[in-house]
Amino acid sequence: MSKLTLAFLSLSILVAISSCSRSLLTRGKPESPVVASVIAAGAVAPTSTPARQQSPTTTLIPAPSSLPSPLSVTLTPLPTNTPESTPTPGPRFFGIHQVPSSDFPQAVNLGISSVGIPHQSASGLQSALEIASSLELNLLGRAEGRKSFQSGKKIDFVKLERIISAVFASNDIARHPNFFGYYIIDEPCHPGKWDISLVEFERFYQTVKRVDPHIPVLVNFGDSRCLGGFVPSDCSGWPIVDIAVITITPKKNSQYPDFLQNANSVAAQAKSCHPDLQVVIQVAVYEYPGHWPMPPADWVRQVGMEILSYDHLDGVIYWPWNPSPYMARSVRDVADDPDYIRAFNDVFDAARAKLGS
Repeated sequence: MSKLTLAFLSLSILVAISSCSRSLLTRGKPESPVVASVIAAGAVAPTSTPARQQSPTTTLIPAPSSLPSPLSVTLTPLPTNTPESTPTPGPRFFGIHQVPSSDFPQAVNLGISSVGIPHQSASGLQSALEIASSLELNLLGRAEGRKSFQSGKKIDFVKLERIISAVFASNDIARHPNFFGYYIIDEPCHPGKWDISLVEFERFYQTVKRVDPHIPVLVNFGDSRCLGGFVPSDCSGWPIVDIAVITITPKKNSQYPDFLQNANSVAAQAKSCHPDLQVVIQVAVYEYPGHWPMPPADWVRQVGMEILSYDHLDGVIYWPWNPSPYMARSVRDVADDPDYIRAFNDVFDAARAKLGS
């Protein structure tokens, strides 16, 4: 074989190897320069997945026939939970409040998803959270009483930061997926309890977040008019709360037939200032001697179902498990009554169907 023939064969082999290498190197890579620019920006990772398969977080790209110039592609960052933001707890607020952890198993029999507890120290809150998690419950904690961080009827911000730090500063409780809220202020419009301005509410919220930005701040406004009074038309000062509670009692329900409808309207207004806001209705189920008898099981069911019929109300919490000194009977006293068990189960089953478990 002549040298010329050998040279020609060698050249042919080199060309074939080069062509095969280019095919292997480009296999699975995006062919469009736009797709390549998106990958370079970090929105989509290059993989061998067929181009038509998109992951839930993949930025969708126009079909090849309509692809714009790579320079015109604008990437919108996907939302993330930064250290400065509070993770949205999610619309799963249906349960019973003021339940000691020793009674969690009994409360679970009523079909609850969430459980609120009385005030606990950091270790007590951690323990209650572990028990709640083991029962697949979401937990609402509670701060010390108002007098522990008040000066007169004003918030003492130094004391407030101190009591919040004592519970959250040295642990990850606020980041736990089953920790849904921390009840701090009760009835801020009650003239016998508080004198708080919107500016002070804003500072209150910022003080709590300074300790741990993941603490879901819960305030019981008592009445929708109270919450609405803290929602300015321009949303200045917001957010001031992550979970707003409005309480309905048998007396309110009879005196104001449109109580829940008004609460729904105010909830929509407040959410325009804080889209991640959760608005939860707390339903009083207790006997108040001289004021009203123990609400019957049918009332428990009726009010719960009406709450779930509104679009801007995010859950229902019955209260209290144990009676306060001025009460006679409460939820605990009827927790074994078949009529009440059916009523609670009906409401919580409907809540689970609407809101998720």
